[in-house]
Amino acid sequence: GPLAEKLKALNLPGVDTLESLSQDIKDILFTDASEAPQRLGSEDSELYANLTWAAELKRALDQGLEQTLHDLKQHRREVESLPDSGTPGRLKTELADELAGLKARLDHADFFKYTTEYASSLTTLQARVRDAVIEMQTEQQQRIKDAEQDLHRIAEWKELTQQEQNNLLADLEQLTVSASEDLAGLRTLVNQEYAIQSQVQDIKQRIQRIGQQRLQDKLREEQEEAKKTGQQKITRSLQPKQHISNMADLDQLITDLQQLRGELQYAHEFELTLKLASDQEAEK
Repeated sequence: GPLAEKLKALNLPGVDTLESLSQDIKDILFTDASEAPQRLGSEDSELYANLTWAAELKRALDQGLEQTLHDLKQHRREVESLPDSGTPGRLKTELADELAGLKARLDHADFFKYTTEYASSLTTLQARVRDAVIEMQTEQQQRIKDAEQDLHRIAEWKELTQQEQNNLLADLEQLTVSASEDLAGLRTLVNQEYAIQSQVQDIKQRIQRIGQQRLQDKLREEQEEAKKTGQQKITRSLQPKQHISNMADLDQLITDLQQLRGELQYAHEFELTLKLASDQEAEK
């Protein structure tokens, strides 16, 4: 009885055999065991074979196989539920053959005879999960650092006060989580992946919303002052390098233009003057 319940809990084959064995024993006891010699004494005794099979199964489970199978089932379930992209997706693909072999052994009636293979499979799964956790932690830390740089490239970023900028950068830093190098840690990082994406997007939108409102207010005040002097256009100037030969300078020019665009989009009229500077002038 307890053996059958253990197999049911682990979703393993053999429940029918154990239930049939249990019924055979009940039948023998019901007739004062008078049928025992006939059932056990024949050359091919199904009752004897089932008793031997159940004894071997019980011995294997008692010697640690039950916990090993429980851990294997948990790893199989967790890995197969991973998303198909990124590091989790690669882990899922890399372990596909290992999990297929595991399933084939667990579907076999004598599944409990593969104790060595199960131990090896569990070691492999635990090692690969550990590697994936370490890799994902590194990736997420880098993603947060990249997000910090992205914030500085938003045109409205400079409209925030230093304290506001520091607070937003602190919000990003809090997205870094410490995860154990096991299935629990892997789940934590998979869930955190969505949190990072949504939080970064939310922070960017907040920056744009606050900055745009402040740009509009500043330009409104500037336009009102300009009208007092008879001017209608908002004027801006930019002095980029005359020669650009590296990506850093090109990125800076693009950033400067994007910031000007973000500012001037709220002007009724504007005039932007681009004066190409020599390399020495631009460096000054």
